[in-house]
Amino acid sequence: MKKKSKKNRHRFKIITKIWFSIGILVFGYFISTLIVFALGSHTEKRIERVSNFLFPATTHSSRAKSAFKEQMDLYEDAVMSGEDIFVESARKNSEKSLDALKNIISLKHLNDDKKKEVQDLYNQLKEFTKSGNSVYKSMSEAFRDDMDIKDESMPPDELSLFMSDKAIKLAHEADSIRDSLTELNEYFNNALKKEFSSIIDITHNQRYLNLILCVVVIFISLTLITIIVNRAIVRPLKRSFMLQMAVEQSIDGIAVFNLLGKIEYVNNAWAKMHGFDPAFLQNKTISYFHTQQQMTSEIIPLVRRIETEGFHMCEVGHKRKNDTTFPTMMAVNLLKDENNNPTHLVGLARDISIQKQNEEELRMARDAAEASSQALQESLETLKKTQNQLIQSEKMASLGGLVAGVAHEINTPLGISVTASSFLERKTREIKAKFDENCLKRSDFKKYIEIGLESATSILSNLNRAAELIQSFKQVAVDQTVEEKRVFALKHYIDEVFISLRPRYKRTDHKITVDCPEDLELNSYPGVFMQVITNLVMNSLIHGFEDIEEGHISIEIVPREDKVMIIYSDDGKGMNDQQLSKIFDPFYTTKRGQGGTGLGMHIVFNLVTQSLSGEIECDSSPGEGTVFSISIPRNLDQ
Repeated sequence: MKKKSKKNRHRFKIITKIWFSIGILVFGYFISTLIVFALGSHTEKRIERVSNFLFPATTHSSRAKSAFKEQMDLYEDAVMSGEDIFVESARKNSEKSLDALKNIISLKHLNDDKKKEVQDLYNQLKEFTKSGNSVYKSMSEAFRDDMDIKDESMPPDELSLFMSDKAIKLAHEADSIRDSLTELNEYFNNALKKEFSSIIDITHNQRYLNLILCVVVIFISLTLITIIVNRAIVRPLKRSFMLQMAVEQSIDGIAVFNLLGKIEYVNNAWAKMHGFDPAFLQNKTISYFHTQQQMTSEIIPLVRRIETEGFHMCEVGHKRKNDTTFPTMMAVNLLKDENNNPTHLVGLARDISIQKQNEEELRMARDAAEASSQALQESLETLKKTQNQLIQSEKMASLGGLVAGVAHEINTPLGISVTASSFLERKTREIKAKFDENCLKRSDFKKYIEIGLESATSILSNLNRAAELIQSFKQVAVDQTVEEKRVFALKHYIDEVFISLRPRYKRTDHKITVDCPEDLELNSYPGVFMQVITNLVMNSLIHGFEDIEEGHISIEIVPREDKVMIIYSDDGKGMNDQQLSKIFDPFYTTKRGQGGTGLGMHIVFNLVTQSLSGEIECDSSPGEGTVFSISIPRNLDQ
């Protein structure tokens, strides 16, 4: 029922989409019709304006202009011929002009400003006509009676002059009216032309707009129909074709059985897996693919479980055409119809023979690897012990060299002390002999006193020097052999380290400078610090200053908040990129076979990064010396 309902919903969706596309088409046509109707209404209004206003206004203004021109021509004929009939005709033409202007004023689309302008022109023309009829009639009569003026109160010359002045004024006024009428006619004529041009443009645009709307509506409708057809027909067909191709080309075997166990479909992979031709297997039973034991112990229980659960996946044994068996990973699904009734079984099987073989090989390889790993772990432990022994040997060798150097240093003040003591003893015996012989002089005793003081001073000074050397060596040796954390003054401790190292470089011209604040203290491991300084100095003396008589070692200590920056540099021969990349590698040395172990810089790296919780970097170039930048915390407890 659910599948049937799903199909009905799918059909309903397709029909809805089709009607939706038709609705879009109708809606687009309706919108285009509305737009065309709106544009047509606008055009009709403009045509109505032309018909009811601009065209009549242009016609009336042209009539007024022509009638006024004829009026003036008739006035001129009246003066020239002396006939009153021309004046009467001029009056009738003036009425035509006034009627034309009155008609313009009565137009409803005329704006107020233009209406006032036409009204003023109407009044001006009316007054002009009234005056003109009188003046030109008088002038006509005067010319007709051969200047026989009935008004004897005004002399003929003055009367002629009076009439001439009035005629000139009327002529000027006529020119003004003629210009106004011409301007009015041109105004309406230009407006008419402009409106006709606009109507033509709108008509053209409307035509193009209709075409564009038609194209757009057709395009949108075709697009929607194409999308709907693609989704409703093409896509399902394509999915069905792809599904069929996927089943046929699947590397896993796929078979469809009815509930009686007969084959209704197998793909190429299933047939090839069992050694059969796909056509041969049609209507064959499931027993073709399993032995009797497999059917009893695996297939029948599997089918029963699928009947209750609907799906199950497990390892199942299969039989080939040549009766050889092979393992598979098989998934079986129960198919049901629209009424939820079971109809078929779909089985998907993958041959896992190679996988099983690989698992066995992997198990054997894992066992062998575990055995090898045990041996490798033992070798690694041995290697670590050996490395630790070498590092310890390197430390003890360094301590042994320190002992030899300090012993040599102590030998000098002790030798001086022994010599001074021997000399003092000999002088004391001489004084005693003279005293026993009772021949001791005051001068002899005074000289003995001076010799005794000088000898005692020399003995005391050299013994103090020896005591300082022993104390420095004692502290440094204890710090190097016992890794004990304590607070120490860094500048003073560096001086003590260089006292111990002095025998290594005192017979050379090399110089060592230390720039460190006097009050700087560290809570760290002084023995580790001494080992780092010693190894760096010995590295410079042995490698950096090889074939160099005068070298310079600089140690600069820069406090930075909770850290200390130690910049150790020498102006020795430097290193190339290959040597620089391996400077901290264990057992790397350029003095192989000459006593070098290659552990000096490796020990420095481990001590700085592990014991002192710091960082170390090295920068060097051939001929430009070497710089070690070391950053360590001031207090290891924080």
